[in-house]
Amino acid sequence: MDATRSSLLIRRSRRSRLIATPRERIERTAYELFSRHGVRAVGVDTLSARAGVAKMTLYKHYPCKDELALAFLRRREELWTRAWLQGEVERSNGTAGAKLLAIFEVFDTWFRRPDFEACAFVRVLLEHHALGHPLRRAAVRHLGNIRTFIKQLAAEAGVIEVTAKESNGVVVLSVRDNGPGYRPDMDAGVGLTNTRERLATLFGDAGQLEIVAAEGGGTIATVRFPVRKKDDEQNSSDHSRR
Repeated sequence: MDATRSSLLIRRSRRSRLIATPRERIERTAYELFSRHGVRAVGVDTLSARAGVAKMTLYKHYPCKDELALAFLRRREELWTRAWLQGEVERSNGTAGAKLLAIFEVFDTWFRRPDFEACAFVRVLLEHHALGHPLRRAAVRHLGNIRTFIKQLAAEAGVIEVTAKESNGVVVLSVRDNGPGYRPDMDAGVGLTNTRERLATLFGDAGQLEIVAAEGGGTIATVRFPVRKKDDEQNSSDHSRR
């Protein structure tokens, strides 16, 4: 991009911010900051300053930060879940099974982005432990909508059983379908390759993916990985900074 075009885009962006109403600026700012840093880490002073509005103006539109955070989660579902995740999967233009596998590729691309900001819904769950908290309930509902979308694809693809359990510190996820059955040449597929690489990156040898032909037809795919405790994650983070 040349300097002239870059300067033009900057001026347009500034004009857009000036034209936007105070409410729109508040919501855009909240979306940017909450996506990147979480809800609890962002204070009202920062929100009002970045949005270019007085705190009284912010409170006029959103009497408390939780109400603004709830609006953020609704907008996140609109932009991230529906427009991006579901949109990317639907644009794969394959069978239901191909779309189901496309989810792994879409997430892999997202995980590798330099501006990867993690899942906003899960972050809110981790920030708000009280089961009855409005933000926690909203996050659970939004995550449920993602699961519903995946379950619909799974049903269309012939997946008939999904199980998840934790045993001796290991999470075991298993999926069985009623398709033609597993063949060794399937191991070379992009979806399976990306899944194995991601498991190895996150868990080393402890992350495993096993695929076998089910008795009576179909395929069983099982993923195993260790439970990560908060102290383990902190130690890993501290070690990576040394």
